[in-house]
Amino acid sequence: MRAELVSIPTETIPLDGLYYEPEGRAAGAALLFHGNTMNFYVGALRFLPPVLVKLGLACLAFNRRGHDILSTRNSRVPEGGAFQLAREGIEDNRSAARWMAERG
Repeated sequence: MRAELVSIPTETIPLDGLYYEPEGRAAGAALLFHGNTMNFYVGALRFLPPVLVKLGLACLAFNRRGHDILSTRNSRVPEGGAFQLAREGIEDNRSAARWMAERG
């Protein structure tokens, strides 16, 4: 299994994630995203990818702009669930899906 930290651009804050690939050709793909104010560091998005990779799937676990309730980027710009709009969450899911599709 290979794992790579990735950053998916958006019109505002990039989406950070971890992309997992099986050895050899992937049989399919899984896009794993968290609920509001959560993140990909804990819970199902942390333990599920290795299981799915063993089944032959490539996986992307990523943070939407609404990850965590409140955080800062570069110690200055506030971000998180307190600021995310519903349309941004939907667009984040679409951006991650496009990114996965481009990876093949």
